[in-house]
Amino acid sequence: MPLSSRLILCVLLAASLQAAPVAAASSGDAAELEAIRTLSRSSTPDALARLEALRARVGKDAPYPLRRDLLRTEVQLREDAGQLERAYALERQALLLAIDNNDPVFAARARLGAVRQLLDQNRTHEAQDALAEIRAGLPANPPPMLRIALDSADGDAFNAKAQFDKALASYLQALKLLQDDRRADAGEERAHLMRRIARVYINIDNPAKAIDTTRQALLERNVPARTTGRLHFTQGMALLKLGRDKEGLAAFESALDTAVRGGLTGLEAGVRGNIADYFLRQHDYARAEREARLALVASEQVKDANLILMAKANLGFALMGQKRFADGLPYVDAVIAALDQAGASTDVAAMLDEKGRMQEQAGQYKEALATLRRQQAVQQSGERAARDKAVAALQEEYEAGQRTRQIALLRRENQV
Repeated sequence: MPLSSRLILCVLLAASLQAAPVAAASSGDAAELEAIRTLSRSSTPDALARLEALRARVGKDAPYPLRRDLLRTEVQLREDAGQLERAYALERQALLLAIDNNDPVFAARARLGAVRQLLDQNRTHEAQDALAEIRAGLPANPPPMLRIALDSADGDAFNAKAQFDKALASYLQALKLLQDDRRADAGEERAHLMRRIARVYINIDNPAKAIDTTRQALLERNVPARTTGRLHFTQGMALLKLGRDKEGLAAFESALDTAVRGGLTGLEAGVRGNIADYFLRQHDYARAEREARLALVASEQVKDANLILMAKANLGFALMGQKRFADGLPYVDAVIAALDQAGASTDVAAMLDEKGRMQEQAGQYKEALATLRRQQAVQQSGERAARDKAVAALQEEYEAGQRTRQIALLRRENQV
């Protein structure tokens, strides 16, 4: 998937796991957890500190409902902070806890953490297989929030595969289930879904519709700053696509301010990366370098591989644009090597195209020609891979039909 698209995969599923009130815990513990959730709307680091203190106080012998809700709240907070590996580890703990306590609904929710991780690693086919397995094991009438989470995950997988019509259908199905929800957190969850829908519109080159969708999301009630920040980020992308640069940068700055104040380091890294990319395209290489360095610091703090690659690419090209080739080329070549190893031929070709263009502008014609030849070889290889992928897609469509029939049979069998 495009490096700049990484942030779209992190929020709604975790948000959908946190709404139920704590049961079978002391009133003081329940009140403290609710206070932590309220605090998380404005300051993720402060909320995490209080949650860790609460977990230490109640210990491992706390009632199951409290341990469950502590885990799912921490998953949300870790993802807000961009600490994805920690969040995935917590999901694995949650799954074991759910299995030990015979809670199939919470177990299904926890398994969605593995789906998100597969999507983050660009392992889309495996993610869809995992989703099919989760659906096969569902009880006869799963609760609406679980159905919403599954539909949202389906949308993420389809979006990652550029199957945008299917992604939109999945997101709209989830939004329909949320439409009449009157819970306190429902507005935030609807806003998350509308942000995803807006990203699909950006991907299909309809930025005007994306802007309308983000504006509608911002009208939802009880939407915290962490969500409005992400909406402004998406809105900024759409505005830039329409050539409304001043408004787009203002939206980015608003998102960045929210990220810095709220301790949302993953959001900060993504916004700064996109600001650096904007200045690169404007050939303002000094400002691009400054933003890329800040993006790299934030990306390394959250250990997000895709955002780190994006920051390094921007930094390398910003340095090369200032004729500092000796400083910039190591960053660019390292990113190309990483993308090549991951099999991202389209991104490799784009990186080589930009590298060759800068070499040519600097009068390095021999080096530019070598880069061009490598780019052509990558493109030819990518075209062959695309043909193979088309054949595989037909096979996958057939197998998906088979899986659907198997799921139906398993459900009927579970009901017997």
